[in-house]
Amino acid sequence: MFGLFGVNKKKTGEIDAQLNIVANSLANNYKDAARDGLKEAKRLFEALEGELPERERKRIGQQIDSFQEQMKGYSHYNHIGW
Repeated sequence: MFGLFGVNKKKTGEIDAQLNIVANSLANNYKDAARDGLKEAKRLFEALEGELPERERKRIGQQIDSFQEQMKGYSHYNHIGW
């Protein structure tokens, strides 16, 4: 299944699914799930980065950077969103 400019939506879909897990986990204060989702999203992104067009690389990279910034110092001792 290929989308705009031949981007394989299955590849970006896997990364987007992990980023969605991170967003939902952060919203519900599930720290371990958020960290695991971000780790998997980064792994998938790094593995597929060379195959993605610049627009997708930039979009996904910005999302990952944003989550990393939001999760700095994220532990069981602080409550984000409470």
